[in-house]
Amino acid sequence: MANEMAGMDEKRDDQGIQPTPGVPMRDFTETTVESKVEFEGRILRVRVDKVSLPDGRITTREIAEHGASVCIVPVDPEGNVLLVRQYRKPVEDQLLEVPAGGIEPGETPLEAAVRELQEEVGFTAEEIQLIIQLLDIPRLVYRVHVRLPGDQIRARSPARRL
Repeated sequence: MANEMAGMDEKRDDQGIQPTPGVPMRDFTETTVESKVEFEGRILRVRVDKVSLPDGRITTREIAEHGASVCIVPVDPEGNVLLVRQYRKPVEDQLLEVPAGGIEPGETPLEAAVRELQEEVGFTAEEIQLIIQLLDIPRLVYRVHVRLPGDQIRARSPARRL
């Protein structure tokens, strides 16, 4: 056991996460045996994968795929976070959200963040910093790039009132 613990500080998984000391790393990899697209829409694709679990059992996974997107957390010179009010059909209500949107083909996440900031709140930024890149819901496959504008954001066109 002591030999297994030696050097554990240097071990990291493929996402750079260190294991908990004293807890052996297990392989949870699922191998896709079969994949079938059940629905393909304009912004969403749903597939059902038949997978083989590490213990040899076969099961299914329902997976929703969505294109990459960006979220921007704009803070004005007074320290206010600018939000947009959006009607969202799944909840049948209006929500306050940070500006966000899809990354267009050929567009970088930074270019999308700049565009969405202008489109949604009418602002531009001198500097935009990447806060985090994540998969926000592991069962929904889409990458969200969260960006924070620097100190100098200014209106390029009149901002909408929230």
